[in-house]
Amino acid sequence: MVDRKLLFNQFRRTVPQENMPKIEENLRQPFEEHELPALMKQVNVDNQRDLEIELARLGSSLADVRRGFNERLMASEWIRSKVKVNEDVGPDEMIDYYRTHLKDYDYPSRARWEELAVRKSRFKDPREAIAEICWMGNEVFSAR
Repeated sequence: MVDRKLLFNQFRRTVPQENMPKIEENLRQPFEEHELPALMKQVNVDNQRDLEIELARLGSSLADVRRGFNERLMASEWIRSKVKVNEDVGPDEMIDYYRTHLKDYDYPSRARWEELAVRKSRFKDPREAIAEICWMGNEVFSAR
């Protein structure tokens, strides 16, 4: 909700204040056609008056719900307007980008290889060989 409020405030800063009533009016129909029926079903009521009573009982109002709906859509639209996605990136383009930014992907090696081996022939019982491997693994693990 905090993120949505921040994004909504960014949206309000970029849109002229005189345009806000028109934007809110354009959101009235989607709210009434989609959000309102879904909300009525969620709280199990049949009409808008009962919905308002139930929302008041829950400490909210239809105006609060409408405001939240509007803010959510405006915040989403603001993100959509700012994020430009080029979905047509091909393998050649990715390889070219990688090659021109090799330093960004240059990390020192940090992997180590240790092989633990036990000759089963040194043990009479295979369970003893497994126990030896387990002991060696625990030693390596605790030596970190």
